[in-house]
Amino acid sequence: GWTYDRKYDAYQRKVPKGKDGPIKLWQLKTFPFDATRRTSSALILVLYADGKCRLWKTIKGSPDCISIIVDPTHEQWYNAQMRKLGGKGLRTIAMAATDVTSANDTFTTSLFPGGLPDITTASDEEFQEMIISAREKAGSLHRIDFEGFDNDWTAKSHPSFELVGFACFDAAVRPSTRRVVQELKAAQVNVIMLTGDGVDAAISVADTAGLFSNTDS
Repeated sequence: GWTYDRKYDAYQRKVPKGKDGPIKLWQLKTFPFDATRRTSSALILVLYADGKCRLWKTIKGSPDCISIIVDPTHEQWYNAQMRKLGGKGLRTIAMAATDVTSANDTFTTSLFPGGLPDITTASDEEFQEMIISAREKAGSLHRIDFEGFDNDWTAKSHPSFELVGFACFDAAVRPSTRRVVQELKAAQVNVIMLTGDGVDAAISVADTAGLFSNTDS
């Protein structure tokens, strides 16, 4: 698993000898969860076992929000998965990422004018200086440009992220919820549900909780 390295302010893991893969990562810039945009994102520098680095933009959030910025090729499949997971009453978070290592990418050239750090050629001190400098420069990044869509959920450019997957959490109601809802209804109390989940998940939970009457379709 990943552990935090306080000395280098990075996360690291051990990889078996002869195996490739990421061994250390630095968060250069993070955008915390925003209730309006319903996303959180980060710019991450990843060091691989071969000593080379790659730069990744990562984002997670509401599936309907993430759908705006991921490759639309699999839009039909994506929407079907959202409905399927939501129909099970699962709270779902979509995760996406894109590799911006290319020397032509503006994020890479602005943060690392001389190219990404290479542990096989740079000294430990030089490597750390490049990380510190990149973090300082990343402070000027604008969230809308980074995530690729405006606050009104309008995509600013062609979708550039690739879907990584869905993280699902059980949003099951308490066993007593249905009984309580029925008692409130019997007392002529109007019961409503407020939720930040998707429509399909909300309908599933509301049905389980007994919010729908027999006449509701």
